[in-house]
Amino acid sequence: MKNRTLPLTITALFLFSLLIIACGGDPYSDIDPAPADELEVYENSIYKYKVKVPKNWDLKTAPKRVTAYSFSEQQAQNRFKGYEYNGYPIAKIDLVVVDLDSTRTFDDVFNKFQVWPQQVYKQVEEVMIDGVPGKKLDYVNEQNDGIFNGTLYAAQADSTTATVLVIESFRSTQEQYQPIFDEIVNDLVLAKTPAEIGDTLFVAGSELPPPSDTLTTMSGNGYTIQVPKNFKKSQRGSGTVFDGERRGDSYIMVDITKATVGTAKAAAEKQNESIKGVIKSTKIGGETAYYISYSPSGKIARRLYFIVKNNKIYRLTVDWAKEEQNLYLSVFEKSVNTFKVK
Repeated sequence: MKNRTLPLTITALFLFSLLIIACGGDPYSDIDPAPADELEVYENSIYKYKVKVPKNWDLKTAPKRVTAYSFSEQQAQNRFKGYEYNGYPIAKIDLVVVDLDSTRTFDDVFNKFQVWPQQVYKQVEEVMIDGVPGKKLDYVNEQNDGIFNGTLYAAQADSTTATVLVIESFRSTQEQYQPIFDEIVNDLVLAKTPAEIGDTLFVAGSELPPPSDTLTTMSGNGYTIQVPKNFKKSQRGSGTVFDGERRGDSYIMVDITKATVGTAKAAAEKQNESIKGVIKSTKIGGETAYYISYSPSGKIARRLYFIVKNNKIYRLTVDWAKEEQNLYLSVFEKSVNTFKVK
């Protein structure tokens, strides 16, 4: 169990109590919890997840997220932003889809969602969700108007997509809603990675071009690299991606982290504990480097290159479609060999 420090100081709590007294008590005390009507299934056509939600709750949807609130008032929903100690007796069901890759593991995702500093966390439980092993974490907080309860569920139906379900309720309403919460978890269908989006693209009947053999220099945070001149630069999470128009699954990505090991070999070996790929040594820009070769899916091949310098780990992720390896691999190898740490 981890006890997190409460965000309000004793002085702040005292002043808040005086404010409540001056205003004649809790202004929300006369608001009853919203009922939960019959559950209906929300199904996402892209990620194929299914989650039940009460028909009468306020539903907000996006491709990678669906949230149902027991109150539609924005003032009520805002309680989840600051987790105020007085407010509406509101509850929510929040499903989030998270992409997994070489820079974001399932454990990274699960730990990232534990960000509520005022909660008291209980021990993580191993549970089955939609027929696969997952994790569950309960957390609570005693507030001015009752008990706040939350439960975090997370599981993955495949290697590249995680589903996170967060269920929270204020003012001791968990017991009232628990039967529907249980049904929602029991009937949850996890998100799955969409069909490959990297199939060769065509515009006006013309096939988009493969990576150019001519390279151009681009700069990043403390490094330079030459990439095909028809590639663009963009951000993907904490990484910088270089890719072209032809495919969305064939690219070079550079990410930088603080070194926790002393050599490139150690960095590769640590990463390979979860990948189980093949490790080889090489030279990049005059630096000793190591890379891992493996296939994250049946259609994609990947190499992860590691360089350790200046107390940092420089990792290059190189993905290409196996069906077009003859167009990508040699160009990507040429590009990686130009990588230089400033």
